[in-house]
Amino acid sequence: MTVPPLPTPATTAPPSAGPVVPAPLPYGTAGAAWSPYASWPRRVGARVIDQLLLAAVWIAAMPIAVAVGEPGVEAAGRPVRDSTPASAVVICVALAAVAGLWVWNRGVLEGRSGSSLGKRAVGTRLVRASTGEPLGLGATLLRDVCHIADGPLLLGFLWPLWDARRQTFADKILDTVVIRRG
Repeated sequence: MTVPPLPTPATTAPPSAGPVVPAPLPYGTAGAAWSPYASWPRRVGARVIDQLLLAAVWIAAMPIAVAVGEPGVEAAGRPVRDSTPASAVVICVALAAVAGLWVWNRGVLEGRSGSSLGKRAVGTRLVRASTGEPLGLGATLLRDVCHIADGPLLLGFLWPLWDARRQTFADKILDTVVIRRG
C-alpha cells in the first residue's frame, strides 16, 4: 500500500483567497483609525533615511576630492582648488559607491525582505498588493524609476494622503503597497 504525499501549503490554499493585504476601513467607521497600510509620515521618514544614506556617501567624498585638487587662483585673486585627475577619480568612485548603495539598499535588501534600511527604521514593508510578498530586485528598482511619475508638482508623492491604499503613482503602476511591518 502506498501512502499519498503530504499536501504542501501551495496546494492547500483556497484558489479564491484574494489579496493578502486587506483594504482599510473607510474613515468615520469604527476601527478605521487602524490600517495595515503605512502612514504618509512613515513613508516620508523611510525615504528621507534612505536618501540621507546616499547623501552621506557623497558628502564624505567631496572634501577628499577638493583636497586632492590642485591649488590655484581665480580671476578675482581668491584661492581655489582646480580639478585634477585624482579628484575626478574620487568623484567617480563616490558616484559608483552611491549607485552601489542604492542597488543594495533599495534593490537587493528591499527586494528580498520588503524593507530598505529606511523602511526597517520606521517599521514598514513594500509588498505586492495581490500576494503580500516582496517584489524582488528588478521590480523594486523599476518601482524606484517609476517614481518619476510622482514628480510633477509632487502630486504622486502626496497621493497617499487621500488614497484608500495609501499608494503613490509608482505603487499604482506596479500594484504595490507599503504596509506596517508585522
